[in-house]
Amino acid sequence: MARPVSIVDEGGRPITHIADLDANQGVPLTPVDPPLYGEPVTVVDDDGGAPVVLVNEDFTIWSGFDTTAPILTSPLIDITISETTGSISITTDEGNGTIWWVVTQSATQPSVAQIEAGQDHTSSPADDNGSILVSAVDTYNAGPSGLTAATTYWAHAFHRDAASNDSAVVSGDSFTTLTAGAPTLSLPTDVQTGGTTATLTVTSDEANGVVYWVVTQSATQPTVAQIKAGQDHTGAAGDAFGNAAAESPAGVNTFLVTGLAEKVSYFGHFVHTDLELNDSNRVAGDGFTTPDVTPPALTFPIDTQTGQTTADLSVDTDDDDGTLYWVVTQAATKPSVAQIKLGQDHTGSAADDSGNQTVSATGTQNASATGLTAGTDYWAHFMHEDAATNQSTVATGDGFTTAILAMFIVPEGLMVDLQDGNMHVVPGIGLWINRS
Repeated sequence: MARPVSIVDEGGRPITHIADLDANQGVPLTPVDPPLYGEPVTVVDDDGGAPVVLVNEDFTIWSGFDTTAPILTSPLIDITISETTGSISITTDEGNGTIWWVVTQSATQPSVAQIEAGQDHTSSPADDNGSILVSAVDTYNAGPSGLTAATTYWAHAFHRDAASNDSAVVSGDSFTTLTAGAPTLSLPTDVQTGGTTATLTVTSDEANGVVYWVVTQSATQPTVAQIKAGQDHTGAAGDAFGNAAAESPAGVNTFLVTGLAEKVSYFGHFVHTDLELNDSNRVAGDGFTTPDVTPPALTFPIDTQTGQTTADLSVDTDDDDGTLYWVVTQAATKPSVAQIKLGQDHTGSAADDSGNQTVSATGTQNASATGLTAGTDYWAHFMHEDAATNQSTVATGDGFTTAILAMFIVPEGLMVDLQDGNMHVVPGIGLWINRS
């Protein structure tokens, strides 16, 4: 139901009737401006005399019988600024009245009365408090100060509108002031977790800012600037590097590293820069060596007879350590890796010849087979087990046939080309000639 509203003078005498207003209804004074009636003046509800308020620069009058409480957005925003300061952002849905706030060391909400009095929920003085005049539906900011370094705080607030309606109390999610001085790093670790991966950890006593890390092949520490840039101590690019926001609360920061090389020694280096741009001490892990997890790869297997009972064998490998195992069998069927290592053919029987030899360099590995049978088909099979016990797949040659022993009847005076490459005159017949 509409109620009349008037402007009255300092003595409470009506000057003019403005309008009939419903609850929460506003009307601008323009062109009727309070200075035309002398100052000070008050706008009242004609029926009950309850004051109503000029709430903005346009002199909008709001009826004095507003019964709807403001609503604050929850949670309010409270963030860290420095060792002794923070920031609060409070959003309201009404454009008049006053916002009251406190900062305490407890998540427990004080009452409206306690917040207005600048107290925490125990009625002890809050760590900081204040109020903000509201002139529009908006977000309002406050800057609590005089706080203690490295301490966690909660902001609590309520809004009382011009008609003395109080909002519910809302609170922030908490913030922790910065630690005094530069961060301190300790307990660095660097541990391989595979052939190309590792895990790094470091502990900081501050829970803000950024922790930087770099992995290099030297125990020599890079400078702070080099670590931040992902470089080693020479200024070259690190083997891996990164950064992340410091863990909150302060404690262990963990980083997962990828893209490393197998069989290489590495060291993790760290530095922490807080929000006030203070750089911590530099620390490094004890170092680690990535394991060899890739099996050797064999290529170009070759097997060639060199007589009735011998053959030359060769195969190429891409690994530079471990042992090369080989067998010579009378079947093209590949034995298993385990069978080759035991000197067996694919049936588990002893191979016609077998052997092993140390590998100390990549490339071609040569071997010789002996004790074979003339005129027999054979195949060579190879397997390379590296120093980390990674085993290659089996590589098999194309096969060969050992030389045979033959008899020839040679007419007298015939020129014969023997295997040694020399030409001979044979002075008779019935001569045995070894053709291989």
